[in-house]
Amino acid sequence: MKEVFERKERALALLVKEMNAKYFGKSLPCLVPHFTERLKARARFNPHRYCFVSSGNELSEFFVIEISPSMLNNTKYEICAEILMQMIVAFCELHGVCITSNVGRYYSLMFRQFAESKGLRCTYSRIRGWGNVTPSERFKDFIDGIKVNF
Repeated sequence: MKEVFERKERALALLVKEMNAKYFGKSLPCLVPHFTERLKARARFNPHRYCFVSSGNELSEFFVIEISPSMLNNTKYEICAEILMQMIVAFCELHGVCITSNVGRYYSLMFRQFAESKGLRCTYSRIRGWGNVTPSERFKDFIDGIKVNF
């Protein structure tokens, strides 16, 4: 099972890199998708910075997008839509843009505008606000255009 998670993480890392280039102009720092058992949500941007020393002895930093293993029951489009949602959260957190209320549990109309501009569809719920995202056809076409073995 560990090999499945590692293979999926490698594929998702490529997808995250491509989404960063298309939707954020490569302005986001390195984001690493990682499956974790302790997560109750579908996915979550972890705002803690992690560092590693690259082969050239340079210090590099990265952030983690934690993904619940239960997300593997979803399609690759739904997984990528959830990851893009967390990338939007990361972008807004790193640039000081508030898109949530209620300690980050309720997504505002500003989040909806960000998400829909990136090819996601948002629906409203009384619990999460506009935080229920689904992929649009335009987003699915973009994901299909990335050649990755998922």
